[in-house]
Amino acid sequence: MKTEQEIIEIANKLTPILDSTQNSSLQISARIGFKEGYTQAQTDMQAELAAKLYYADIIKQHIEFTSSTFPKSTANGALIHMQREIAEVMEETDPCKLAIEYADCLGCLLDSANRSGITPDKLFKSFQDKIEINKYRQWKYNGDGSYSHIK
Repeated sequence: MKTEQEIIEIANKLTPILDSTQNSSLQISARIGFKEGYTQAQTDMQAELAAKLYYADIIKQHIEFTSSTFPKSTANGALIHMQREIAEVMEETDPCKLAIEYADCLGCLLDSANRSGITPDKLFKSFQDKIEINKYRQWKYNGDGSYSHIK
């Protein structure tokens, strides 16, 4: 369970970002905190909702950016770019820079999915489904630091 201070810190981080979106439902959800009569569970649910809205807004901004900035790109083009970004991840040794390289890969993946007609909601639902599928698979070590499921 989150403390009152942790929830206030989350709200303070989210409010300036969400204020800039001029989306009243996001703004309302971002102004979370302990209110008279609210249980800890209700407050935790509000914090979780605000975080989900925050990430949804980042994804929306990214999709809008890539669609307008790279109008000739295709789903496969975004994956080709992602291959270059993956190479950068594999070469990067600075932990601070590594997160940015992973973010580039995530951006390319989201862009490709969007250009394939796959919404973020569908992508993340499919990701949840895939996790459940993978839990029941048998896996073998490939010897190179990776694993493959046994068919």
